[in-house]
Amino acid sequence: MKLGSQELKGVIYHIPQTPSQSQQTMETPSAVVPSSQRRHRKKSKLAVVDTQKPKCHRSGYNFFFAEQYARLKPEYHGQERSITKKIGHMWSNLTESEKQVYQDKGVKDVERYRIEMLEYKSSHESGAAASTVAQ
Repeated sequence: MKLGSQELKGVIYHIPQTPSQSQQTMETPSAVVPSSQRRHRKKSKLAVVDTQKPKCHRSGYNFFFAEQYARLKPEYHGQERSITKKIGHMWSNLTESEKQVYQDKGVKDVERYRIEMLEYKSSHESGAAASTVAQ
């Protein structure tokens, strides 16, 4: 049996249910549990995301991955995991000069992100200041 990255050998035993456990599950199925005893789920953080905020910068590997994934996806339809492994091996086998092309794209994207964030923060701060003055 594989558990994570470890391979375990042995026998798996099933523990029989005791009568108290089986009675407890029969008495209070999840559909009958009062709402006061239910756990409350946390609200999704996606609802709080600002759509005006610039997308984060991408690394050189991200640019390489996107390019190779688009190229390999038609050949390996439905095998996303094998595609990602193959791309990882391709990246590790690239020479430094080949990687540098993608690293340069990553550096340009960092600069793009920095500029967009400065613009976003300045417009966001001026909008917040205007809304406090209006109140």
